[in-house]
Parts: sequence; structure tokens; C-alpha cells
Amino acid sequence: MRRKWVAVAVGGCLVVGLGLYAGDFFDEEVGSFGVQDVCENLDPDREVVEKLRQVLPERGEYDFYAEGSTGSKFGPYCHIRHEGKNLMTVLINYTDGSDPDAWLKRQVERKTAEGARFGWFKAGYGGVSSTGGGAIYLPCFKDHPEGLGSLSVSVNLRQGSRAAPKETKAAAEFLVRRAAAFAHKDAGCDLPSRL
Repeated sequence: MRRKWVAVAVGGCLVVGLGLYAGDFFDEEVGSFGVQDVCENLDPDREVVEKLRQVLPERGEYDFYAEGSTGSKFGPYCHIRHEGKNLMTVLINYTDGSDPDAWLKRQVERKTAEGARFGWFKAGYGGVSSTGGGAIYLPCFKDHPEGLGSLSVSVNLRQGSRAAPKETKAAAEFLVRRAAAFAHKDAGCDLPSRL
């Protein structure tokens, strides 16, 4: 009788072990990327990589694609993709310095329409972070020949986050602050960023 129980126990362990191995084998692993892979406009370091790993959906590989050039009023933008689908975008736009309250209202309306949970934080003229990303509106130029006065910077999680809502919002705020600081410096702004 004792041998029978030992055989059942060993057999059960083998089945469980093989099941766990097969589950790990077939699950998609988190893709490997480092500081050198991340777009310049996130001013990448180990902490940026850690925050990205925290929020990006698990995929076998990620493609980091920069669009536009530094010093350009149109960017640079950063797209993080998997198999052609955008997982996250970082957008930097130089604007005519429209009213900060109107900008914040549009951001909140957008986040509310997406069903994202959001909160405010102090940065620039104002910042908002949510489970769908983060955005900051900050001063840039006092006088600019093209009338550009402010920067609008956003980090958008296009396919959601694998982190809990609180961690997602914190990571989004961190990432958008990094992008905003980079953009402000890169643009050569003459007004303080208030970051």
C-alpha cells in the first residue's frame, strides 16, 4: 500500500512539474531591452528602463522608434511597438502658449472619455497622470519668432499597463517628467520649466 502512495505522489509531482514547465515555456516572456534601446527623448537611464518594464505589456520583443529630430518643433516623438502595434507613445509639441487651464481641461476630458483614472500633479503649468499615461504643459519661450511659447508633452499607454493603477500613474508621471525635462532643454527654452 505504501509503495502505491509513493508512486502516486511521484507521478503527481511529475505531472505538476511538467505542467509548470510547459506553462513557462509557452508563456510570452518580457522582451529584453536596455538603456541603449530607449528613445532619446525619455533621457534614458536604469530608472527609466525599470519604469518602462513596469508598465509595458509583456511581449517577446519591443521596437523603439523615434520620429522627428531633436531641436524640432515637431518632436521628437517616440513609439514603442510590438508587431506593428503601438504600446506606448511619447509626444512632444511646441504650441503657441494657449491658456494652461484650457489645456488641462482638454487632457481631463480625454482621460475621462478613455475611462482612465487620473490625478493632478505640480509640474510646469500643470500635469495629469492616469492609468492611460501622463501629460505636462510647461512654459518654454518668452518671445519666439513663430509665436511658440509652450511645450505639451505626453506619454500614452496605448494597450494599457500590466501594473496596478497606482503604480501605473506613478510610472506615467515619472516618464512624462523625464520627457518634459529633456524637451525643455533640447528646445533651448528661455523660461523656467517649473518642473
